[in-house]
Amino acid sequence: MNSSNEKKKREQLNKKISQIPELAIEILTGYGIFRLDDVSEKDLDQAKLRFEEALRESFDL
Repeated sequence: MNSSNEKKKREQLNKKISQIPELAIEILTGYGIFRLDDVSEKDLDQAKLRFEEALRESFDL
């Protein structure tokens, strides 16, 4: 039972982590800190993946 509960919590955390890079981009562009005109789509996608990977590592997922 504990293992099942832990697995659910990990899945929820994993789902939330996958949303963070997109939210970060929205926040940075909304405040004018970051301009999407200056970045290629490929570089942006790669940055999102790296950010997500770093978050997963920090949470040991």
